[in-house]
Amino acid sequence: MDSSNQPETAEAYNNRGHARKAKADFDGAIADYSKVIELKPDAAVGYYNRGDAKRLKGDLDGALADYNQAFELKLNVAQAYNNRGEVKRAKNDLDGALADYNKAIELKPDFSQAYSNRGLLKRIAKNFDGALADYDKAIELKPDSAEAYNNRGLLKQIKSDLNGALADYDKAIGIKPDSAIIRKNRDGALQAIKENSLVLRTDFSNESAWKAVCAAIQDLDAEFSANVNFVSEQKYDGLETDKLLPLLSGMSPQSFAFIVDNIALTNPEHAILVVDLKDKPGQTFRVIPSALWEVENNLSIANMDFEEFASAVGKDGIFRGFSEE
Repeated sequence: MDSSNQPETAEAYNNRGHARKAKADFDGAIADYSKVIELKPDAAVGYYNRGDAKRLKGDLDGALADYNQAFELKLNVAQAYNNRGEVKRAKNDLDGALADYNKAIELKPDFSQAYSNRGLLKRIAKNFDGALADYDKAIELKPDSAEAYNNRGLLKQIKSDLNGALADYDKAIGIKPDSAIIRKNRDGALQAIKENSLVLRTDFSNESAWKAVCAAIQDLDAEFSANVNFVSEQKYDGLETDKLLPLLSGMSPQSFAFIVDNIALTNPEHAILVVDLKDKPGQTFRVIPSALWEVENNLSIANMDFEEFASAVGKDGIFRGFSEE
């Protein structure tokens, strides 16, 4: 190689390293950043930039070592903490990653990507409310972030808010129409809407009670779970069963629907109304959230019929599970 074509200063090597990294020439970039470190061993930026190139190349251990050295040299940049957090997350050091994302947000409170990344960690930890708050903030700060909308859509899908998930995927596709991953996620949500049993909210007097009911229905640690779609729209507020029946037939993909009404929100057991839409339209009984999976799983595949559950309720008209009766 003609040495006359080589940069002469650390700044020139650094600039060429950036150019090479932008072209995905990570080995070339690493070589240039290494030269920066050789010329200026106390410059934190050289280690940070080399760590970034190593991260993009997939050398997580090397990237982490360089990031750590950059921080030893008093680097205090939000992007650097965010990037080290991504490396720690990839290495399954979730506590370390969370600490780095928190620091990135502390240094740069309007850092959308850090909120989105922290939301992912909270989602992994099943802190769904915390994850949703972070995704909301990421979108507020950067409303053109397809990644943030997609991540929030995934979270809503986990929480069985399928209509909400679909809306977020649509927003993400509008921003990034060529993303095969987002389109696949959207297809999954759309299919679930066509198949999952409807849980319709008709009382909006107590938000915390509604969230508690949803969490109880969707206990992700339980051995069995219900496949449901939570629908919470103000236009259904206060509607009684007789007014709901014509609507439910078009909304529910199953021969039944679950209604979270005022009784469900105020009853100590949160007993949810189950409505028959096929054999005896309008026939009802109630079920506690922890037993709802038994009703949903069996009715959705016609393993049992509505009457079998209706006749297995307690004296108060509530089904608490066959093992409890």
